[in-house]
Amino acid sequence: MAAGETQALRTFREYDRARRGYVKEGQFFACLYALMEGQPTPLEASILIKTLANGNREMAYERFCAEVDDEKFRAVS
Repeated sequence: MAAGETQALRTFREYDRARRGYVKEGQFFACLYALMEGQPTPLEASILIKTLANGNREMAYERFCAEVDDEKFRAVS
């Protein structure tokens, strides 16, 4: 894992080989489900879509990772 790269970033980047910072909406929620071991509520999902979607059904996962407390996703070395 690269220095400073969190488990969350690594998980999302599995779907973003071009490193554009975006993944499809379904991929975003699949990653989130895997990381959280649960689903966001419909209200939470709606807020995430309104905040992070780019209009092409893609989600800005790098922005999401930068804005949330990502400590629980950090790998233990």
